Amino acid sequence: MTDSPTGPATGTAPATAPAVVDRLARPTSPRWLLRGLDVVKGLVLGTVITIGAAAHVHADAPVPATTAPAPAVDHELQRLMAHERCTTTGLPKGSIPARTLIRLPDGHLRAVSFNRGWAAHEGTAPGELVAVCLGAR
Repeated sequence: MTDSPTGPATGTAPATAPAVVDRLARPTSPRWLLRGLDVVKGLVLGTVITIGAAAHVHADAPVPATTAPAPAVDHELQRLMAHERCTTTGLPKGSIPARTLIRLPDGHLRAVSFNRGWAAHEGTAPGELVAVCLGAR
């Protein structure tokens, strides 16, 4: 009997069939190489996702700060503070304030006693406490 195009007529495989199958088998890569490729694919995918997400994020343009005009120099305040030895941040430890500077509701500055200035600070007397002073030399 002769062989047909679909295989041998007797139903048995020829002796050369296993060699043909081994030669046509798909080669397999080492396991470490496949794992390495998986890691590289993951890194590329993560990078693409990160870049895509970051492309939609942008910083707002800085808002220019509005510069307030410099306050007018109050020459009367400077003169009184120098004459009465005043401070707006507090006197040295152990110093006893003798006077205060207050700004009256009409805007005028006055050097008054410490008690009167403290009353203005507490709100029991008109005016606003501006500075505490050691008093004139």
